[in-house]
Amino acid sequence: IYHLAASVPKHIRECFKTKENEEIYEVDMASAQPSILLLEWMRWLGKRKALKQAENAEYELCRGLFLEGGIYAYIRDNSNYYSQFNTKERYGELKEEILKSLNGKKDKAPFVLALKKLFPHFMKWVIDIKEKEGHKRVSHIGQSAEAEIFVEVYKRLPEDIFSLIIHDCILTTKENTKLVRGLLVERLRELYGDIIPSGESLEKVFKIEKVTNEFANKSKI
Repeated sequence: IYHLAASVPKHIRECFKTKENEEIYEVDMASAQPSILLLEWMRWLGKRKALKQAENAEYELCRGLFLEGGIYAYIRDNSNYYSQFNTKERYGELKEEILKSLNGKKDKAPFVLALKKLFPHFMKWVIDIKEKEGHKRVSHIGQSAEAEIFVEVYKRLPEDIFSLIIHDCILTTKENTKLVRGLLVERLRELYGDIIPSGESLEKVFKIEKVTNEFANKSKI
């Protein structure tokens, strides 16, 4: 789904309001790209008849990190390499290095080796895909799964409410954020019910945050 707002930088979107002068909020997925790839790996791993103890331990670790929305923080706090990005100002660099590890060509780079130490079985799955199908295949898997979640939910939203989809988040007004998050939770359970039992809370997986900043509220334009 393509529209102008999808290519607008985040700091510009902070100046947006609706035609009715309503503030805009976003509902997005915590650590979306690595989270989605981890879900795909866990699904793949779950199809095997018997798991080694180390594989099962990593599975449970990753499932817990996903449910807590804490994948980036765990990597930063448990890796000598990624600990250098331990300030708010360097958070963007942290994400960039992790995404390069998952989607890039350099499987011997320090940022890749650091992830392999934390998640050896998951990263083996990622690297095997790159070697067999090319490095772009990993991002295609992530993008396809992301669309299965967010595009499908976007299509289910009522036509009479304000909503815009931007990759791994949906913009809407405050009164509709709970509706959007509820549909995202429902869709995630549809797709990954084998990994996320119905009793598991997904409260921390989808975040609701205000997009419109104070400048937009004060502006008379």
